[in-house]
Amino acid sequence: MCRNSECKHSEWFLDGSVPSGFDLPAKDCPKCGQPLKGEGQDIPFETFLGFKGDKVPDIDLNFSGEYQPEAHNFTKVIFGEKNVFRAGTIGTVAEKTAFGFAKKYEEEHHKHWRSAELNRLAAGCTGVKRSTGQHPGGIVVVPDYIEVEDVTPVQYPADDTGAEWKTTHFDYHAFEANLLKLDILGHDDPTMMRMLQDLTGIDPTSIPMNDPKVMSMFNSTESLEVSPEQIRTPVATYGFPRWGPSLYARC
Repeated sequence: MCRNSECKHSEWFLDGSVPSGFDLPAKDCPKCGQPLKGEGQDIPFETFLGFKGDKVPDIDLNFSGEYQPEAHNFTKVIFGEKNVFRAGTIGTVAEKTAFGFAKKYEEEHHKHWRSAELNRLAAGCTGVKRSTGQHPGGIVVVPDYIEVEDVTPVQYPADDTGAEWKTTHFDYHAFEANLLKLDILGHDDPTMMRMLQDLTGIDPTSIPMNDPKVMSMFNSTESLEVSPEQIRTPVATYGFPRWGPSLYARC
């Protein structure tokens, strides 16, 4: 795809010979002369829809933590306020906690049970609902032709009727195969990238994904213009935060 937004020239590889556009060599647009962006990815549909095409896609969207609330509220603009809800979660009693309950009951009632009996009582408590909560970034989208109550009751978090969002009463895992969930997550990475942009004046989106200087950071310190002795390592970096997932999300 051409970097010139007015040109809109694109080149496609449909024979499977290029699995990732990031691996394409640098090339200028034959129409306007601007550099082309190699960002297309040959990703099989099974990645999103499952091997039988029956899986609801899991869509993750990463934003700066400072912007996350605005991104959440924007879903109300796109889908309508009556069609989006925060994904609910249910906290259950863990196995160790359940054993602690059984042990404390034994002590308070002056009982003396064998370990087998304590384990039996603990097993009866394990997995029991303990609390409800909200997924930190999950937004459930309900189609406009059905009511949310057809799938799950809804509630206000902590029974606060003045809360900005309603939450699904059932754990979202109970209906994730039927309703779309958007994971609108807040991360520090976009915030740091913006800070670096403000400090350097370089727009990170303008840096090619196959930039030689970036790639050289894995095998030398040349791109940082420092010697290995100065930073006591032969390479500029041993890894980037969320290197794999970030590339995948950008696809």
